[in-house]
Amino acid sequence: MMKNSSKVFLFLLLPLLAFAQWEKITIHSDASFRGLKKYKNHIWASGTKGTVIHSTDDGKTYQVQQIKGAENLDFRDICILNEKTILLMSAGLSEKGAAKLFRTKDAGKTWEIILDISLLASFLMLYSMTQIQKKAC
Repeated sequence: MMKNSSKVFLFLLLPLLAFAQWEKITIHSDASFRGLKKYKNHIWASGTKGTVIHSTDDGKTYQVQQIKGAENLDFRDICILNEKTILLMSAGLSEKGAAKLFRTKDAGKTWEIILDISLLASFLMLYSMTQIQKKAC
């Protein structure tokens, strides 16, 4: 009888232990976030208004950054190639300049546009490229 009651207690306790692993944090940004990736102790999140969040300590602290020149862009996905090289993909109408691919080689200190698509059909090419990149990321 004791073995069964111990199993039931453990079964009821497990969901509480799993819940305890989550910790709510406050991010000082009014952006909405779409992309989230982790690499070693680095966490990156991407979102609206050209906003990127980066943590170098497994989420204990975060730095919020708005990419200069990308204030009107919606970053939908992130690809982490290594600790310093990250790709950001914005989504939107290419004819309005919203389909771009950004890269940093210094862990977010500076960003450069490596692909700026201005043709409507080219957005599909960018999407296909990101699908290929997802397999690498």
